[in-house]
Amino acid sequence: QASAITCNAAISACEKGCDWESALQLGSGMMQSKMQCDVITFGAAISACEKGGDWGHALQLFRTMTQRSRVKANTITFSAAMSACEKVGEWEKARLFLGVLAQSSEQADRISINAAISACEKGGRWPQALHCFHFMARGRVKFDAVSLNAAISACEKGHKWEKALQHSTMMTRSIVKAGTITFHALISACGNSGEWKKASFLLHVMVRSDVMSDTLAFNAAIAACAKGEFVAR
Repeated sequence: QASAITCNAAISACEKGCDWESALQLGSGMMQSKMQCDVITFGAAISACEKGGDWGHALQLFRTMTQRSRVKANTITFSAAMSACEKVGEWEKARLFLGVLAQSSEQADRISINAAISACEKGGRWPQALHCFHFMARGRVKFDAVSLNAAISACEKGHKWEKALQHSTMMTRSIVKAGTITFHALISACGNSGEWKKASFLLHVMVRSDVMSDTLAFNAAIAACAKGEFVAR
């Protein structure tokens, strides 16, 4: 008869292979056989669903873990659930998870907060994205390029070019370096607001730096100039 350790290892293997259906079947079999499911079991199964893009089952497993099985969630399971929400832009649920995590004895980490920022960004909610970003500083968690790029992209989608530029200056005061995604979001943010001079300047900075320029960045700058009724001579 398979032990809980063996089943956990099998579910973890499914998670690494992005086979969420097999992970769910194994987890369901454990519960039906009254085998003890722990945070490792649920964490691996939730991560498998998250990687497989099945956020519905990921959240259902999280509820089963905390409500029915009375297993205490840890930072890893919170992060996996929030990442599942992030992939489909379920920003409200991601923020709810972050709030619950902040009130628990577990420590919110960069991965979990990044998931919340990205969920808000994909959901078109720039104020909430920035709120999650600044939650990092309050929790003394260091941001990375993923954190800042998601925050800047949220500002770009919300047509808040000034806030996008404001947050980009944080890179100059840290070891985080601006990349292609950063510049594209900044150029688009300025272009969407008709700030073609700033968009052109940013493209110039991008070309002069070690950052690899791409078609999207040039197209964004061209679109900014067109929107600003500027004709290159």
